[in-house]
Amino acid sequence: FGEDDSERLPVDLADATYGDLDLQIYSQEFQLISPGAGRFNYVLGLYYYNQDLNDQFRVGGALGTANPLQAVSTATSQIEVENLAIYADGTFNITDAWQILGGVRLLREEQSMAGFRVGTFFGPNRPYQEISVEDEDWVGRAGVRYSPHNDLSVFFTVSRGYKGAGLNNSNSGPFFSPLNTANPILNPETVMSYELGWKQRWFNGRLQTNDVVCPSEVE
Repeated sequence: FGEDDSERLPVDLADATYGDLDLQIYSQEFQLISPGAGRFNYVLGLYYYNQDLNDQFRVGGALGTANPLQAVSTATSQIEVENLAIYADGTFNITDAWQILGGVRLLREEQSMAGFRVGTFFGPNRPYQEISVEDEDWVGRAGVRYSPHNDLSVFFTVSRGYKGAGLNNSNSGPFFSPLNTANPILNPETVMSYELGWKQRWFNGRLQTNDVVCPSEVE
């Protein structure tokens, strides 16, 4: 069942959800990687992503059928997403045992949605409309690692994650339903994570333990 299925059961009783979609995705990534033989190892990259989604989603019917005697709502939409990122990540060997590491990724994303809805299953019709959102932010990490030999690694890292804004194209959502007054643009989220870990192999590699503490703060 879908998010618009009112009874939330595997068998359609009160209504049925069905539809068609056409999804086209293109992505490309280029990387420049260090040889790996020196004290400083790095990765530089450029990433591109494009998505085009054409969706026609219907809600209505009863007992698993599209009953024409009941109201049926059809939401037709086109969602386009374009994402571009550049990034750099590296590790510097201060000594044979100590390393510092860090990286950053710069993000830029554009999303647009256009569509309309006909039918009265979720209230009155919704005329054609368009919305869009642009988002720019960054993610990154920094840390230190101590590895006196191949069987022991102790590390601490701080990282920042980010999930950009999104668009809600649900048939009963605010973009298609005049009765829903919520914002069709979903808010972005930022997370700060702190990781302290101890990894060690015992008894000539027969046993390995991984102990990690990783508190996070989400906004």
